[in-house]
Amino acid sequence: MNYKKIISVIIKISIACFVLFLGMISNLTYGVMLTLILIESLIIIDLLLLYKNRCHNSLVFAENNNYYYKNLSVKEKNKMTDKSILSDGELNKYIMELGSAKEELREKNNELTKYYDEIQKGYLQTVIALSNSIEAKDSYTSGHCQRVMDISCEIAKRMKFKDSDIEELRYAAILHDIGKIGISADIINKIEKLNNNEISQIKNHPTIAYNILSGVEFLNKGLNAILEHHESFDGKGYPNGLRGKEISVFGRILCIADAFDAMTSDRPYRCAMNMEKAINEIDKCKGTQFDPEIADIFIEMIKQIVNEDDEMFIE
Repeated sequence: MNYKKIISVIIKISIACFVLFLGMISNLTYGVMLTLILIESLIIIDLLLLYKNRCHNSLVFAENNNYYYKNLSVKEKNKMTDKSILSDGELNKYIMELGSAKEELREKNNELTKYYDEIQKGYLQTVIALSNSIEAKDSYTSGHCQRVMDISCEIAKRMKFKDSDIEELRYAAILHDIGKIGISADIINKIEKLNNNEISQIKNHPTIAYNILSGVEFLNKGLNAILEHHESFDGKGYPNGLRGKEISVFGRILCIADAFDAMTSDRPYRCAMNMEKAINEIDKCKGTQFDPEIADIFIEMIKQIVNEDDEMFIE
């Protein structure tokens, strides 16, 4: 088992616990409880993945060894033993033992895959509950993470992403604002203009999210997207001022989905834009805030959905 990875997970979870302390300051008791459940789930999934990979590697080794041994000449097989000659019965017994070990490993691998799928399903439900608890800090953003997830995955489908990539993006989208657990509810819900210190705290939520989730192995490319969802195509975003294709494609998709839902939702300091105005804003900001190619795909997608809805209404 890869103990370095386990130690890495434990260290990163310790960092996440410090972030939880910030959440406790804002009295988000329910959110803190769910976050602890989430962290425990992450540890279990990571350890399960390590063990599953170990079983898979053992299975591959057994299959290769079995194939290799079957294709050896009798002379070569004899060289592998201390005896100068092996009987056919002994050879067959050895091959049968290898086959039995291979089948046993295959069964364990299938069983672990089943358990992993069940845990992942339960984990997604925990993640959704956690995102809802975070949104409870701000009644104006109820359902925001869910809508960003739906928009992001639909864009990815139109970009012909693989199912596995869409699944990673799904997790990234539902978790993209988890860092707000470390931001005071007073700042999030403030109606007046934020001061420089408050703006700085708000801009820190992608980094907080990244630190909480950086030990989650299966997030893979989705982890960078969570960190990058407020980066701008022209390099004027945050937290790292990345430019153009320096931002991951997941990050560029999340940026558009997040901005569109924010524009079309009521906020403490402004009313929601209508659909047409929000689309025009996305179009206007192509090449500055948003990736032009992804923005065009998104705009076409929204227009198509609106037209389909209009046709259904007429019918």
